[in-house]
Amino acid sequence: MKIKKTSALGLWFIALGAATIAASQTWFQLSMSPNGDAVTISEFDGFTSYSFISAVLLASLAAAFVISFVGTLARKIIASFALLLSVAGLALLISRVSTSDISGLSVQIEKATGIAANHGIKNVDVVTTFWAQVGIAGFVLLVLATAIVLLTERHWPARVAKIERRQSVAKAPTDSISLWDSQR
Repeated sequence: MKIKKTSALGLWFIALGAATIAASQTWFQLSMSPNGDAVTISEFDGFTSYSFISAVLLASLAAAFVISFVGTLARKIIASFALLLSVAGLALLISRVSTSDISGLSVQIEKATGIAANHGIKNVDVVTTFWAQVGIAGFVLLVLATAIVLLTERHWPARVAKIERRQSVAKAPTDSISLWDSQR
């Protein structure tokens, strides 16, 4: 598969943008029913719910920038590491979202429900929004884009060597004063 460097890196940046936008949206809502009416107490985005998302996206962004400047062996190593990190993040994200695991939000939930519990409200419902699935899809796209970069980087053009500075060749002195100055 021959994909140009700009296309592969562009796809990677688009995947990073999609995952970032999806993670910044509301993934979980806490709601209670005080008198039969559902009341939303608090909402949490993907970054707040799962702190590993920002670490994976930041590492992937750094890898995308570095890959555009290094040689082929370094590209392979960096892309492999980024792919491994993205796959691990995707697996962790799928396991957490599928079970609606919001254990990392215990302090925020305690604050939100503690105030409401003082007013006699007991049952708290956790609702997973559509954006959590969009976030998973963004991570799937990130894994695919990273895999495409890893598979196609060997077809990218080699790094161009820096232009070496030419040494100026001095003209041979023609008069006696120039000859005497050059011998000093």
